[in-house]
Amino acid sequence: MPGTPTIKEEIDRLLDQLAADDLERVLVLARCLAQTPHAAQGVPRIPAQDLIGFFQRYPLTPEEQANMRQILAEIEP
Repeated sequence: MPGTPTIKEEIDRLLDQLAADDLERVLVLARCLAQTPHAAQGVPRIPAQDLIGFFQRYPLTPEEQANMRQILAEIEP
């Protein structure tokens, strides 16, 4: 019985399903995460301005917005 995939394995699996333009979006976000001061400590944090800049450069589709709203609704107390 195979074990649970590691985070890296799961990311690799998902990356294989993305189109080239979506891969570029992931690369930009990954670079932002890697450059944060907390990256070396294993605590991924993105400064708000970087996150805002990312979403200005790569706006969410209506479907992504709906998915985010659903996720937020599910986790609200």
